[in-house]
Amino acid sequence: RSSDLALVLLPWVVRLDGKPHAEWEHFLGRFHMLALHLPIGLLLLIPVLEIAGAQRPALREGAGFVLTLAFASCLLAMTLGYLLAHGGGDSGPVLTRHMAGGIALTIATLLCVLARPWWAGSGVPHVYPALLTWTLLVLVWTAHQGGTLTHGSNYLTQYMPAGLKRWGGLAQTPAAGSFYAKHINPIFDANCVACHGEGKTKGGLRLDSYESLMNGG
Repeated sequence: RSSDLALVLLPWVVRLDGKPHAEWEHFLGRFHMLALHLPIGLLLLIPVLEIAGAQRPALREGAGFVLTLAFASCLLAMTLGYLLAHGGGDSGPVLTRHMAGGIALTIATLLCVLARPWWAGSGVPHVYPALLTWTLLVLVWTAHQGGTLTHGSNYLTQYMPAGLKRWGGLAQTPAAGSFYAKHINPIFDANCVACHGEGKTKGGLRLDSYESLMNGG
């Protein structure tokens, strides 16, 4: 479908160059934080309706409507997210993964919309459940990337008990005893790295190491 192709080609048609652009993009893009909760809630509701609909057919009929709304909300959230990144000059590997996840989620939801009528008619019994399961997995992965962008890569592990960190291989090697390592880097790590780190490099500036700080942005 042409709409799928347009979504896939979007990052190459309008590239994220790490430079701020139009203020109207940034203004509209900030509504991404509000819109992104719509597809999350709707997509999580669909399997509940499908399962409960085995006993109450009216719920299963409603699932088709909710699925269509989920696709529309995916389109909205993805568009606003792209405006936010392009208008604000955001870049970085985590942002790229989050954007790719949003595109994949939108396409997967569209495929669910197209496959569901076949499943409801019992013509193709397994394709729609498989697609819906895959869509939910993509949703979880994409949401994780977005959470990393917003809160930083150590959001879930910052206050993890030391034993769990060692077990998970997340324990950090003690830094050198320099003044920068003791007093400056913790400030950047707590307040700045979420937007100026490896995952998200706003304005081309990284503050997650002394060398990156000296390189500027």
